[in-house]
Amino acid sequence: MTRSRAGSISRVAGALMTLTLVAGETSSADDAAENKRAVRRLYDELFSKWNFAVVDELFSPAFIGHEMPPGTPLGPEGIRQFYGRIRAGLPDVKLTVDDLIGEGDKVVVRWRAQATHTGVFLDIPPTGKAVSFTGMAIYRLSKGKIVERWVEVDLLGLTQQLREAATAPGE
Repeated sequence: MTRSRAGSISRVAGALMTLTLVAGETSSADDAAENKRAVRRLYDELFSKWNFAVVDELFSPAFIGHEMPPGTPLGPEGIRQFYGRIRAGLPDVKLTVDDLIGEGDKVVVRWRAQATHTGVFLDIPPTGKAVSFTGMAIYRLSKGKIVERWVEVDLLGLTQQLREAATAPGE
């Protein structure tokens, strides 16, 4: 093989490798954008309007919520049960996205919530008082569906608000 032919083959191979890498980065960026859209829809539809119809569309049947109590079913049914219990004590709870960041198959959300405590929640009888709390969630998606989630919530701050309201003298 001549030196010029070897150089041409090397340049073509290099160009092909570059195209492959760029295509992979674009695909990854496209996936991250799609994952962010799915999680944004979760907050817009479920956590703001409580439209449970989107649960089957957004969650994998094998979904695992690492923050959910032991015995909670996997998949969309677990989501329905988990949020059904929360809404029994805080029926008007609404989550608002403060930050949404996506990279690869993960999306991170920093959120805040407002609600009225009108039912038993965290073993505290209803107070009728408005409460607010914050949290962060990490979602892992695969093929457009949420397959895993990890959540941290300021339960200490929420519990303090509920207990203060429960022990406050009547107005």
